[in-house]
Amino acid sequence: MRHLVRSIVAMLLIAAATGCATLARQAFAPPVVTVHDVRLAGVGFDGGRLDVHVSLFNPNGFRIDATAVEYRVLVDSLELATGTIDQHVTLHKRDSTSLRFPVAFSLREVASASSMLTARGSLPFQLVGRIRVATPFGSVTRPFDERGTYDGLNISLMPRR
Repeated sequence: MRHLVRSIVAMLLIAAATGCATLARQAFAPPVVTVHDVRLAGVGFDGGRLDVHVSLFNPNGFRIDATAVEYRVLVDSLELATGTIDQHVTLHKRDSTSLRFPVAFSLREVASASSMLTARGSLPFQLVGRIRVATPFGSVTRPFDERGTYDGLNISLMPRR
């Protein structure tokens, strides 16, 4: 009988812990990813580089750690670059931090983007991806999607607000 009571208590504790973890994951708000600036860092015969500056905001009342950011940079429908940043960034509760990462692209993408810019006078761009964060409730991956326009007059690509 004592073994049966222990088994029932253990099952109830496991069910309660699982329920708490599920509720905690549902209460988790994903970090907010905002593109602050995209700057053309250089263009040469073999391609170029953009410096992308993003802000990561943690809306939760507890610390989370961003462990990786996967991204794609699109100019109109042209995929300019893809990559993953494996950089550990701590986001304190209800606080933000900035992150800068370089994006390299080839000469083919430079030529295509240049012809689009010449024809239209501006280029729509998009930064899409996923951010992986470690929370007290486990690892969570959330998507982000930021858009903006490069007007050809300014070296900075500022997102539309």
